[in-house]
Amino acid sequence: MENPLVSFCIPTFNRAAHLGETLDSALNQTEKNFEIIVVDDASTDSTEKVVKGFTDPRIRYFKNNKNLGVPKNYNYVFSLAKGEYLCLLEDHDLLDPGYLEELLSLFKSHPELSFAFCSIAMIDQNGKKKIKYSHPFPKVISSKKALRRLLTRITCPCSLTTLIRRSFLCNFEEPFSSDFWWYADINLWMQLAAKGDLGYVDKPLLQMRFREENHFLKGKEWKTLFAVDKIHQANWKLLHPEKSIREIIDRGLYGAAKTLNIAKLKANKTYFRNMPWDNDDSKNARVFLPMTGRFIINLMDLCPTKLGQIVAQAFQSVWKYAHKF
Repeated sequence: MENPLVSFCIPTFNRAAHLGETLDSALNQTEKNFEIIVVDDASTDSTEKVVKGFTDPRIRYFKNNKNLGVPKNYNYVFSLAKGEYLCLLEDHDLLDPGYLEELLSLFKSHPELSFAFCSIAMIDQNGKKKIKYSHPFPKVISSKKALRRLLTRITCPCSLTTLIRRSFLCNFEEPFSSDFWWYADINLWMQLAAKGDLGYVDKPLLQMRFREENHFLKGKEWKTLFAVDKIHQANWKLLHPEKSIREIIDRGLYGAAKTLNIAKLKANKTYFRNMPWDNDDSKNARVFLPMTGRFIINLMDLCPTKLGQIVAQAFQSVWKYAHKF
């Protein structure tokens, strides 16, 4: 297609087991004006065979001679896109047939939107829905409010799969920076939030699959946290170019969010997995957390293990109930 409205950009690596379902979910959209670009990052499985099993002319397939890694492959697939809107679709996730139609309707009525996203249904490896992530956001989130939400929390409400208005990417030489490792998308969301408002559809139009047990990121919690913190520090001045009372408050909120995240990490390790909070964990926590956060995390050592397990399991049960289908 010479002038597609939307480009589905699918970077993939060794996900032949799920890629066919992902392609089917994109092809089954009620909005038909789109192209699909698959960039295979030197897979060693049957990815190429899966893609070439589809005969729809809207699909274009490319295979890298060598593995580029996450940010570079994301940038490459974006560089091949022709659409007015870009959707970076993960190679094991599924879209509701109305995904494009619902999100495009927001862009049509709100020209100031830089990108839009929806709530998420988490599914297991067999496609069974497990939990949902939904937020009490309005349909349009102002640029400043969106940026504050992104910068004062550790967790990002946007998945990798969003719908981006291409015109907002015109000043990006590389939308996904290699400086931010696996989480370069979070940096992009902050950059785009600084340029325009965000759209949100409170429907689970995206089914996001849990990572495999042997996924590359398993056991890399601290590397993840430091990468995300680096993104926050790099983008902080987008929200607060100068010191102010509000800047101090937001710093405090971010510090509290970091502390809560480490408390959950420590509880998961010590109460659920019966593993010690070792010297490396303590060292990383000292670097990652503000002084008050370090004090709170150390207080957890005074809590008896049995009591900690009871409290942690209670919180987990409440959380699962709140997110269940």
